[in-house]
Amino acid sequence: MLRSPGLALLLSRAVLELFHLSHARTWVLALAALAACSDDGLPSEDDTRMRVGRATNGDREMAFAAAVEADTISVYACGGAQTFATHTRWFRDGGIDGGAFEMELDGWTIAGSVAERTIDGMLTDPQGVDIPWQVEAVGDDDIAGLYTKELDGCVTGLVVQRQADSLDTQGTWCNDRTESAQVIVLSPVVLTAEGIHVQVDRPTDGAIDFFVAPF
Repeated sequence: MLRSPGLALLLSRAVLELFHLSHARTWVLALAALAACSDDGLPSEDDTRMRVGRATNGDREMAFAAAVEADTISVYACGGAQTFATHTRWFRDGGIDGGAFEMELDGWTIAGSVAERTIDGMLTDPQGVDIPWQVEAVGDDDIAGLYTKELDGCVTGLVVQRQADSLDTQGTWCNDRTESAQVIVLSPVVLTAEGIHVQVDRPTDGAIDFFVAPF
C-alpha cells in the first residue's frame, strides 16, 4: 500500500521528537545525580554558622554563642551566677575582615579571630579586665546552640552546650527597666516545635514561663 509523502514526514518528525525527549530526560537525570553526589559529604552553610563555648579563664563562668553569616558575626556573652546582671551583652552584626572582628558596646569590647569551626576571642570590660573565650561549631541537627525570646522589651538569651553525656544551659532574662534574672530550663531539656521551655523569676513582675526559639 502506498503512503503519502505527508504522512511519512509526520512519522519522521514524531520519531525525532521522541528521540530528543528521551535524551533530554537522560541528561536531566544524570545532572540531578551529579548534583546529589557533589553535595554529599560537604558541610552545609549552617554546619559552622552557630558556635557555642565558654570563657577559658579560671572560673569559666561565662557562656558564649556566636553566629557567623558570611562576613558578619553576632556574639552573645552570657554571665553566670555571679555576673549575669553585669556581664551579659549582645554584640550584633560586626564585620569580619581577614578572619578578625572587633565590636564595642557600652564601654565593653569584644574581639576575636574566626577559623573554620572555632572562634577564639577576648571580652574586655570598661576597667580593662580581659576574659578569654572560645566557641566551637555545632551541627544543624544538634540541640546545642543559641536560643532567644523577645520579651518585656528586651531579648532573653539561652546558650545550650554539650558536656560529655549531658547538656549545659546558661541564660539571662532582661527587661527594658534594666532588670535581669537567670533563665531556668524546665527539665528535661527538649527542643519542641515552640522551642525550649524555660522559666524566669522576674524581680518585680514575678515568675513566668515561656519558650525560647533557635537564633
